[in-house]
Amino acid sequence: MTQSYVKTGTLPKPGLIGRLVRLLLGIYLLYVVYQILAAPPSGLINALPEHIGLWIGIAFAFWVFPEVSNIGWSLKRGNWPRVVILVLAVIAGLWGVIQFGSFMAPPLSWLVYVWLIYTFGHLGVAFVIASVISTPGCEMRSIPHLWTLLTGKETSEHFCPGFIDNIDKWELKKLKGSSGLVGGR
Repeated sequence: MTQSYVKTGTLPKPGLIGRLVRLLLGIYLLYVVYQILAAPPSGLINALPEHIGLWIGIAFAFWVFPEVSNIGWSLKRGNWPRVVILVLAVIAGLWGVIQFGSFMAPPLSWLVYVWLIYTFGHLGVAFVIASVISTPGCEMRSIPHLWTLLTGKETSEHFCPGFIDNIDKWELKKLKGSSGLVGGR
């Protein structure tokens, strides 16, 4: 994870296509949260053995969790959020062994349930806010960017390399090309 923070106003705002992609991703992620909320916490652990989609969701949440917590809340904790969730999972699993005779018991179910709701919920809300207020750079900075818009107190922006940045660069290049402007981002 890179900590590429820059001064407010440094990064260009996303265009219409970039904002639409963010909105669609945000809606999808909030739908994932709805699906998680629709199932009881015990359903997560019970579904694990045969539900490949759940494994993919857990792996994705584990992969993005440091960025969600670090970039989203202006922290610089590196991979520690990932370590913390692993330690909590081991503790919850051991608690399950003591209480219920199984590692995959209610304490671990509840931890995974709450953690997935937070991770996908934070991502979903961040994507939707980023699309509405045209957050420059990383959509995980949309909550601090909204704070800047509401209070006038500047917060930093964050450059996020990835496929959405590629969409933003392509769109900016097309806009500059069609308006006769020269240069790139």
